[in-house]
Amino acid sequence: MRQTNLITAAIVLTFAFLFADSASAQYPIPRPPRPQPNQFCPATPQVSIRNLPYDDYSRMSTLSPTTVGLGGYIRISTRCLQYDGQVVVTLQDVNRPSTGGGVTVFRLTNVTYSGNTVMAQVPTLPMFRNRSFYVAVFVYGPRWKTTSPGAITIQ
Repeated sequence: MRQTNLITAAIVLTFAFLFADSASAQYPIPRPPRPQPNQFCPATPQVSIRNLPYDDYSRMSTLSPTTVGLGGYIRISTRCLQYDGQVVVTLQDVNRPSTGGGVTVFRLTNVTYSGNTVMAQVPTLPMFRNRSFYVAVFVYGPRWKTTSPGAITIQ
């Protein structure tokens, strides 16, 4: 009796394996797509900021608008830059005073990002009015990245 059960089990398993093989041949399981290198993303040059290496995405970014009121928002659009870490947006005074007075670099605090766009709110303080600033984005992730999309004037 036991031998009959073993033979029956072997026949059932053989049939199951054969059926499973033919079913997978009829309905192949799709494989996940392999990531393809982005053909539109050129190699990024490296820059050194305070002796620290950054991948520079400045060629692949735009800034709008270039004139904004106090408390207004700016949009930085990038191509290929991945926001895979802490995102920091700064303003640097275009006319940096040689005396050391005034604001020279300022970190923006109301910053959001989604997809390939960063939105940042400029300061509401009157001391920023009628001045121009370079905008910079830094991403502190597995590889440090930066982009300098241009300058804004705060009115």
